[in-house]
Amino acid sequence: MKALVTGGARSGKSDFAERLCMSRAPRACYIATAQAYDVEMKERIALHRLQRESAGYDWQTLEEAQALPELLRRLGGGVEPRLAAQGGNPADEAYASGTSAASPLEQPDVAPTGEGRSALQTAAQQVVVAEQQRGSDTANLRASQASQPSAVPMVLVDCLTLWLSNVLLAAGEDGEAASRAAMDALVIAVEQYPGPLVIVTNEVGDGIVPEYPLGRLYRDLSGMMNQRIARLCDEVFLVTAGIPVELKQLEYKL
Repeated sequence: MKALVTGGARSGKSDFAERLCMSRAPRACYIATAQAYDVEMKERIALHRLQRESAGYDWQTLEEAQALPELLRRLGGGVEPRLAAQGGNPADEAYASGTSAASPLEQPDVAPTGEGRSALQTAAQQVVVAEQQRGSDTANLRASQASQPSAVPMVLVDCLTLWLSNVLLAAGEDGEAASRAAMDALVIAVEQYPGPLVIVTNEVGDGIVPEYPLGRLYRDLSGMMNQRIARLCDEVFLVTAGIPVELKQLEYKL
């Protein structure tokens, strides 16, 4: 089963994707593609993580800003993935140390709830706890894979548009070519992934046309990526105001 969950900012798509995973498997790998460029973004990421953990579900959090196709291939082959906290590429090492940077083009679909900003401030105070939990996640994932080395996990990717912006910005002047090549690799990895997969993305083309070339390029690439991934998925959900609608069952076929 492969499912794509899309929607606008703060639409509730990430919450729905997490609940979808929890309804279909006893545990899952959560692949986070966000990077924290500033303190406020770091606080949001920490809050998002704490909200997941408070649900009491067995999430194993993996962080991968750019090498998402490679990570999916490793997970699909039952091979232990390279976690951000273990080092590897410089961006991963920076993230694990808390100094890495989420893309300015997109932000995670999470906002302060309940007590609002006080909750965000509390999350900031608990960043150290979240960092320690990453080490626990690593140990738990290794133990799970040691007992079931060929097991293919349920995977939640959140989100594709953050991943794309990471690739686009990191490549500089070669951003378009690098993004297209990365999208090709992602399509193959998603198509070949042998286990259940839930992927979150953003609808970035519903607003005004960006006034700068990079924004227009990002919008166009995101739209093409979403279409290609949607074609591979058994289910495609559009989430609006927290209400998910499955689109493929409503699809008009010529």
